[in-house]
Amino acid sequence: MTSQGNVTAASLRSRVFAEVIYGGHMPALDTSAFTFTTSLLLGFFPTVDLLVAAYLFTYGSYTLNRKREAELDAVSNPERTKYILGRAKYLNLIIGLCYLGSLLIAFNRNLLFLAALFAPLILSYFYNIGSKKFVGVMGASRLKEKFLIKNIAVSAGWALIPFLVLLYFGAGVSPAVPVVFIFIFLRVFINTVFCDIRDVDSDRAANIRTIPLMVGIRKTKLLLLGVNTFSGLLVFASTLGGLLPPMAYVVNLVTLYGYYYLLRSFKPNVNMKYLCDFVAEGEELFGVLLAVTGLMLT
Repeated sequence: MTSQGNVTAASLRSRVFAEVIYGGHMPALDTSAFTFTTSLLLGFFPTVDLLVAAYLFTYGSYTLNRKREAELDAVSNPERTKYILGRAKYLNLIIGLCYLGSLLIAFNRNLLFLAALFAPLILSYFYNIGSKKFVGVMGASRLKEKFLIKNIAVSAGWALIPFLVLLYFGAGVSPAVPVVFIFIFLRVFINTVFCDIRDVDSDRAANIRTIPLMVGIRKTKLLLLGVNTFSGLLVFASTLGGLLPPMAYVVNLVTLYGYYYLLRSFKPNVNMKYLCDFVAEGEELFGVLLAVTGLMLT
């Protein structure tokens, strides 16, 4: 291969990496991954349109968030801000098409699933845009500006996945649903708080109170290790008790993945951007591999 070919290949890899990481595709892939794993845990085989709807909805929401937070992100993640602003004139179109696409898929499936999809849509609106009326109630116009509400709102939004999966397949509630709800809530809570460690400088500048800013970075990491342990024990006990299928034992190995990046974050001069944007964000994709493996083994 010529030197020009090497440069072209390197440039292409760099652009693909930037699009996946900075463009918001990782969170969207994570939602599809959660949906895939959740479907298997609840006894369904995920369909392509369900995974696409999950992907489009999340991609639209994260694009909206990153558009509105461009100036704030410039402090903690200037590369992502530069990338987002580089296509600023297309963002509204991207957001609209993503939401429209996910809603059309839901409409084509059933009206109950369509109606339920408006719950995370409304949550996304109040999280990213908000209302001045909220100031008198909770002291902030957007959910993300209130201490702990940011992490709880994001975690709860993702944790709606098992209920949406049930509505998509037209099934009744099973004992596994609350367990999967809590499991997803805890995994996303760990991820969002972990990324708050990366964003301490920008959050401090914007006067956004986060757990790392309130209790300190080391204590936050220890807290997350505790939550990670509880998540693992919850799934183990629920599987042992018959609430989850045997494949959940294998899926639960995602806890070890959590220990990996949490413990690695204690090392001096660690690259938190890499751990957040690539390693932690890739947890749900690793979970898909575990789910497929677990399904084959059991």
